Amino acid sequence: MKKLLLLVSAILIATAGTVLALDPDPYYENCVSKGFVYENDDQYGEICVFPDEAFCPVEDFYDEECGEDYWGGLFCDSPMVPYQNECVDPIPACIDWPEGAVACIDKIVAGQYYERFTVVCYDGWELVEQVEDVFGEVTELAYCENPCDDPLIPIEGECIDPFPACQNPPENSVPSSCIDKISYDGSESLNYEFQCMEGYYRDGDECVEGGIVCTEDAKICDDGSSVGRVGPDCEFALCPEDKVCKYDGEYYPAGAGFPDADGCNSCTCMENGEVACTLMECIEIESVFEDMETDHPNYMAIEFLYEEEVINGYPDGTFQPEKTVNRAELMKIVVEGTVAEGDFSPSDEDSCFDDVPAGEWFTKYICHGKKQGWIEGYSDGTFKPEQTVNKVEAIKILLEVYGVELDAVDEAPFIDVPTAEWFAPYIVTAKNLNILEEKGDYLIPDQGMRRAGISQNLYNLLTRAN
Repeated sequence: MKKLLLLVSAILIATAGTVLALDPDPYYENCVSKGFVYENDDQYGEICVFPDEAFCPVEDFYDEECGEDYWGGLFCDSPMVPYQNECVDPIPACIDWPEGAVACIDKIVAGQYYERFTVVCYDGWELVEQVEDVFGEVTELAYCENPCDDPLIPIEGECIDPFPACQNPPENSVPSSCIDKISYDGSESLNYEFQCMEGYYRDGDECVEGGIVCTEDAKICDDGSSVGRVGPDCEFALCPEDKVCKYDGEYYPAGAGFPDADGCNSCTCMENGEVACTLMECIEIESVFEDMETDHPNYMAIEFLYEEEVINGYPDGTFQPEKTVNRAELMKIVVEGTVAEGDFSPSDEDSCFDDVPAGEWFTKYICHGKKQGWIEGYSDGTFKPEQTVNKVEAIKILLEVYGVELDAVDEAPFIDVPTAEWFAPYIVTAKNLNILEEKGDYLIPDQGMRRAGISQNLYNLLTRAN
């Protein structure tokens, strides 16, 4: 096999983040357009090098023997390119969308995935370029820096509260319950959230008379004011402190994450105004894996699952958090989290798919899952254990294994998850349970599931259940 080699004569990745094609040769264009890397080799001449270290001479580029061995016959129509055995958009929306960014795209070049290839910040936010070490490896991704103290945001040169009190509360609403919302671009959503007075219920942007007549009991707010029961469900109106969380002298909007006072735990502002923090003892800890620091965003989840013997690392002491998982690895991870060793039966070790032979390390996980009805194979009788699993497939299997009841799909949970897609109920449910990593507008459903990602999803589900 010939090693992957990205020659300067073929592609140059500029430091500014622009990919320049320097060779107009049609072989080069044909090669790169399909997601391969072009080389002019001394022995073979012009060749297209496949990112998995296999290669095909250009003259055999469409040859069945060459193509199917390594791509399964997958050739993508422009502008799509092959990545992880799928045809994908070469400039997808960012997987990890930075706060304060009005636009963000990743880029796929010759089988390599470059995060935050282009980031455009809202006015007032400062773009911080990505940082590379002396070897050209990215050590810090580009992001948008907020010049204001949280939770304030920059609007027209000033730092303002994004959730101010309503300028003109709706008639028959509880004034103290009404807030406006100011977006990063300065646009206002008036009366963004409010509660109606007793005897009224919210209908769009108005408080309409009618509904159930609520009892007159009241709840005393922290500032001494009181609120009554309102709306068709007669729930207490929100107090001022219910709108945001106050912690250690700071205010945070619902859904915001922040460190605790000691910096040892992570906290979240809940919708009801309460602050939920992890309860880890504040001590100096050493990472259990050589390639992960303890401040890695997924480290807590990975360490938890490692201590519970749900996951493990590689013999060299690494975890390889960014490596994608295949179908066999996924079944081991999710099944280990719910099935005790004694719950496996001898028959779980027997072959249950044509490509899942008896006695393999993954056989019992796959075959146990099949008997439980958690998974199905393909129409040709195979399971394809070595095939990379994407995000939506992983989430589906995770929820099936844990018997999670699916929520109704009332609206699209992400821009790229239409309500009619088969996986929409699983993503809606996962989002409602707050087990997903993705907090922006895009999920990127076809993206391969990372080892760190499925670990975080499983950890979120397990700790929520507990």
